[in-house]
Amino acid sequence: MADSTSTPGAKADDDSSTLRRLMDQFDALPSEVREALATAISPSDQMIEVLCTMHQSGFALSDLLRVISASNANSSR
Repeated sequence: MADSTSTPGAKADDDSSTLRRLMDQFDALPSEVREALATAISPSDQMIEVLCTMHQSGFALSDLLRVISASNANSSR
């Protein structure tokens, strides 16, 4: 008996569910963080996930912005 992950479209459903979840989390970020991400050098999905997790965990806005600044500094080298 096959599980649901082997059915056609199951992977696409998982991907769209993940994307929806990430978009909801991104929308919940403070506007300052979203603005900083818009001007960030190559923000990765992983960095966005980290920022969302940090925000949900109660990290200060300055900490989230520091992650973006550090990423920009590493990307510009």
